[in-house]
Amino acid sequence: MAAQNSPQVTIHMTPSEPEASCYPAGRSSLVGAEAVARTTRLRLGLAEARKAVENEIRTDLAVYKSRLESVAELQEHALPLLEENETLARRSYEAGEGPFSDWMLARKEALETKREQLDRLLQAAVAALELETAAGILK
Repeated sequence: MAAQNSPQVTIHMTPSEPEASCYPAGRSSLVGAEAVARTTRLRLGLAEARKAVENEIRTDLAVYKSRLESVAELQEHALPLLEENETLARRSYEAGEGPFSDWMLARKEALETKREQLDRLLQAAVAALELETAAGILK
């Protein structure tokens, strides 16, 4: 019979350890330690990824709220005053008390502010999409 150069395989079976080890003596503890280390690394990586996602969601939520507040500020304060100014300038012109250029200037300011409001609404909508994407709602 030919001599074999393979390592000795030891089977450990004790009442507290019902499973048999099929690794060479001493190797099973290394494999177990590697598995524990790998599991620990994976858990730490998962925890870090979760924290990163939570931070991204918090940031996106703050941006979204800020953009909504910006829109509300224009709607509540600026737009009503500009529309009132435009109406007064138009009435003044129609009554012959003011120049046409004043009316058009008030109209221009009102339209520019409305355009700014639309830009802010768009930014808020984009922020909402980014928040939903980060939160996993929108895929």
